[in-house]
Amino acid sequence: MNRNGSFTVPATVGAPLSRRIPVAFRSMTHVNSLLVILLVLVVVGCESDSDLVVTTVSTQAVTSLPPVTTASTTTTTATTTTTLPPTYDLSVVVTGLDGVALPATTVDVGQEQATSDSDGVVTFSAIAPAAIKVSRFGWLPISIDWGGDEESVEVTLQPRIVRGLRVSSYVAADPEQFAALLHLAAVSTVNTLVFDTKDESTYVLYESESEFAADIGSVRP
Repeated sequence: MNRNGSFTVPATVGAPLSRRIPVAFRSMTHVNSLLVILLVLVVVGCESDSDLVVTTVSTQAVTSLPPVTTASTTTTTATTTTTLPPTYDLSVVVTGLDGVALPATTVDVGQEQATSDSDGVVTFSAIAPAAIKVSRFGWLPISIDWGGDEESVEVTLQPRIVRGLRVSSYVAADPEQFAALLHLAAVSTVNTLVFDTKDESTYVLYESESEFAADIGSVRP
C-alpha cells in the first residue's frame, strides 16, 4: 500500500506487458492517446482550412416584367372650309306712285340696314343675296326677293290710305251706338276711329292729369 492509499502490484516475471504496467499508468496512456488523436485532427483541420478557397458567387435577382404595350395616339385635325356665298353691290331707289323720290325710307337686305337719302337712293357694298324689305311711316311696307343678279332695284311704295270715322263723347259713352259704329267699320273700308278727347268749348272729356290742362281751365271741376 502506497502513501496515497493505492496499492502497487509487483510485476510478475514472464507476465504480459499489460499486466506489468500499473492500472493508473495504463489509464493515462489511453487519455494521452486520445489527446494526440484530437491534436492531429486539429492540425489537419487547420491545414485543410488554410487550403480552403472560399468563392463568393454574386447572384443577381432578375425580375421578369410583363411586356409593356405602348399605345400610339394619332391626332387628326379636321380642317373645315367654309364657303361663303357670293356678294354683290346693290343700289335701291325708292319712289312713290307718282315717281317722286321718298327719302328717310328704311331698307333692309339680310342683316344690312340703311336709310335712303334725299334722292330716295340706298347703296350697299358686298352683300349676300337676300330679300329687300322697304318700310316708311305712312306707307305700306313691301318685300322683294333679290338674288344678286341686279345691281339696281327700283321700289315703289303705296301710301297708307286712312279712312276714319269720328267718335264723339256721346257715342263712345253709349254702348249700343258704339257697337253699331264698330260694325260699320268692319263691313266697310273704314280702318280708323278718331275719338274726341275734348269738346268745342275746350273742356277735356276724360280725367286728365295734365297740369297744363288744369292751368288753362280745361279740366272740369
